[in-house]
Amino acid sequence: AAKTTIPRLYFSLDTPPERLMLRLISNSSGVSDTELMLNVIDADSLSQIHESAEHLSDAKFYPIVPVENSIEEIIMTAERFINEKQVKIIFIDFLQLLSVRENKFKTRDAEIAHITRQLKKFAQRNKISILVSSQLSREVERRSSAYRRPVLSDLRDSGAIEQDASKVIFIYRPEYYGLTEDELGRNVKGRGYLILAKNNSGACNEFMMDFEGKCSRFSEREKSGFSFNSLRQNDFDDEPPF
Repeated sequence: AAKTTIPRLYFSLDTPPERLMLRLISNSSGVSDTELMLNVIDADSLSQIHESAEHLSDAKFYPIVPVENSIEEIIMTAERFINEKQVKIIFIDFLQLLSVRENKFKTRDAEIAHITRQLKKFAQRNKISILVSSQLSREVERRSSAYRRPVLSDLRDSGAIEQDASKVIFIYRPEYYGLTEDELGRNVKGRGYLILAKNNSGACNEFMMDFEGKCSRFSEREKSGFSFNSLRQNDFDDEPPF
């Protein structure tokens, strides 16, 4: 995790706390997730792990594994952390695991629409950003491997996701589908894209990133002509992502 002074709250809906911490340490240190799980660690890796663990303990980052995965529990917990810890950014992983306590909706589509609307209102009311990961529909897998770049219609369960979100960002790795080059003939080994498919307050674009599979980490390419960070500064500040 990059060093920051911004208090962040992270809801992990499908990962046990101990597994979540391993992922965080792996991502932060660059040490293989597998090495951590098997406890096969050399002296250099151990030093990196200690440094990352100290950073995570000092960072204003609060990982939470909810009890019931309901939108009501998420909002109640978030309000407490906003008041007590001045949290400004909330991550929810992932949308399709959220539910409504007293579900009176006839379809899952209607339930998801209610959840995204509640999150949007909560973000606007508290002037915070909420980043929610979402599954894609099976339509992506049914397309030819050369045409699996995600689009807005691939969002799973409800059109309300696209409607309520201020930003939609897809992660796409052609290498995952066995491709060695992208549409422009560029080498995609160890590469991935962040695709800004919807942006209510600025331009849409996409950015090639470096990808380290051993620790599931994306990073900006040093020689890239584009900058996702500069886009965030220019186009994200006037409106929360959700």
